[in-house]
Amino acid sequence: MYLPNRKNAVIPKDKITNYLLSTSHPVGKHKAAYFTNIGFEIIKPEVLIHSLKQIAEESTVTETIKTDFGTKYVIDGNIYAPNQRSYLLRTVWMIENNSDTAYLVTAYPLQLVN
Repeated sequence: MYLPNRKNAVIPKDKITNYLLSTSHPVGKHKAAYFTNIGFEIIKPEVLIHSLKQIAEESTVTETIKTDFGTKYVIDGNIYAPNQRSYLLRTVWMIENNSDTAYLVTAYPLQLVN
């Protein structure tokens, strides 16, 4: 199964700049260290946005989790990083109740940098 309505999945720019690539976010700073180590830059958030959207559009859902607020979809997939290498990530998307738009919740590596 693919993410429902995957072509319209949304990744707010501030999810990237204030979380996944933020070196000061309490949780995100560890993810930022990983993503910057493989070549993503906070001054070019659209590069990471594009890579994460590709996972949503091309990879299949590995798990669905029903919550009081909607359904979370777990999708594992590879990104091609700016350092010219491929990395396996887990992404989590949420479609809230009474909506058909998926939003990125988080992304994190399933493969460490060599």
